[in-house]
Amino acid sequence: MNKLFSDEEIRTIYRDAKDQRLQIKILAELCLTDVNAICDIVGVSRLSSMKKGGRSRLNWNLIEEDIRQGMPDDSIAKKYDAAIRTIKERRISLGLLKQVKNLGKSRIDWPKIIKEIKRGISDEIIAEKYNCSAHSVRAKRLSLGIYKRAPESKSNT
Repeated sequence: MNKLFSDEEIRTIYRDAKDQRLQIKILAELCLTDVNAICDIVGVSRLSSMKKGGRSRLNWNLIEEDIRQGMPDDSIAKKYDAAIRTIKERRISLGLLKQVKNLGKSRIDWPKIIKEIKRGISDEIIAEKYNCSAHSVRAKRLSLGIYKRAPESKSNT
């Protein structure tokens, strides 16, 4: 296959085309490949299954594979030019939970924080030491049933 266009560019060109059936054929010619290879990239099961002039049918096998790999619903919807709600309904029908995006936050070391809470260290000091919010520490303290912090011992010199 001639890589005149990246897969993302092919999907964008296909999605924006007025006649998507014809666009698949044009893309196949430009990329020096067969129609089925383009269909795989854009997520269409086969050209003959497409309604003339209408939206393509979605390739559910590819979509389900992406769902099972934990790809977020919005990313899958964008990839296959589908509604997020459609992807969400399919994920639910498969009995899979929504994957939560990792926002790059550092993992909180709760066992160490719990020890600090039990020692009576203030939420703010713990939060600063473990690079998390005081609100998170307070919520954990309350979930442990520790409602009042023990006063920190101050040495009088």
